[in-house]
Amino acid sequence: MDQSVYKKMRLKEHIVGKYINAPKDYINMAHQQTYINFEEENPIFYHVFVYSVHDYIEQMEKIIKLLKPETKLWISYQKKKKYEDQDMNRDKTFEFKDRLNLIPYANVSLDDTWSCIGLKLINEGEGT
Repeated sequence: MDQSVYKKMRLKEHIVGKYINAPKDYINMAHQQTYINFEEENPIFYHVFVYSVHDYIEQMEKIIKLLKPETKLWISYQKKKKYEDQDMNRDKTFEFKDRLNLIPYANVSLDDTWSCIGLKLINEGEGT
């Protein structure tokens, strides 16, 4: 896990960001990298880690109030292991798009454990 993931997310260098619910490895990387500014207030990039569908809905219902059209929202969920049944995956973001008014637009890999999905607010006439 390194700061190159932010380039994959198509984020501008020095954008003000905030991470939520992040694992220790990500927090350590975030403190060592220089690409995203996690120190300032008023972020326009949010990276939210979710561990289940329930967690996804709960986190999105909280954060949606903070989103503006220019906000970059990325969620990360754990990739499926061969014999594990993870209830969160990319398709779940489509299932809840109408309820949350968010639609996925990009997908990247954070590392061997985490996948990332870029989400944006649905504009009128979009996502139907």
